[in-house]
Amino acid sequence: MLQSNRFELDGNTAPELLGPGDYNALAEYFDRLRGAADRFGLALHAPFSGAAEARDPEARARCLSQWARPLSAPGWRRTFAFRDGVGAVVACLDLLGPELSAELHRARVSLAVEPAFQRRGLGERLVRHAIAFARDAELAWLDLWVFAHNEQALALYRKVGFVEIGRHRDQFRWRRMSIDDIAMAYRLDPHLPHRVFQTAPPQ
Repeated sequence: MLQSNRFELDGNTAPELLGPGDYNALAEYFDRLRGAADRFGLALHAPFSGAAEARDPEARARCLSQWARPLSAPGWRRTFAFRDGVGAVVACLDLLGPELSAELHRARVSLAVEPAFQRRGLGERLVRHAIAFARDAELAWLDLWVFAHNEQALALYRKVGFVEIGRHRDQFRWRRMSIDDIAMAYRLDPHLPHRVFQTAPPQ
């Protein structure tokens, strides 16, 4: 069941950084998103397919391990969220560290907002918060993937400064629909305290 949209969020309220005690609320949130996709025919991406998967002991342990990892270690994860008036998560953004040490200057953005809470600026506030967090962490790039037909998300990402860097044609097929996936990136000011890095010459 989708959450009631009768709540007002102060414009100065910062997103909340989720921790172990918030895991079940996050799982329930993605379960509602899956229900919305089934109900309205929306093709959505989410870290979980729903609460059942999220509550699998291995999935839970993996997420908690990622949350606990420092940004200097591969596979880290930070999840920022907004809640409604009764404490349920209604919008969240995952900032996901890479799997390789050589990519620790980058992180991937994954954003989702419940349909009832869209067009209120929550997504933009989450993305801008993630950009500020990444800049403070001295990352160089933020990456994301977005469905080509998701015009609302594309407009948001372009507004805050992401640019398209590639496109996978027919990447997904869902309910007889072919979906293109767009790669976008946001360049942060890289912090190079010891030496200037140079692009490797072509071989």
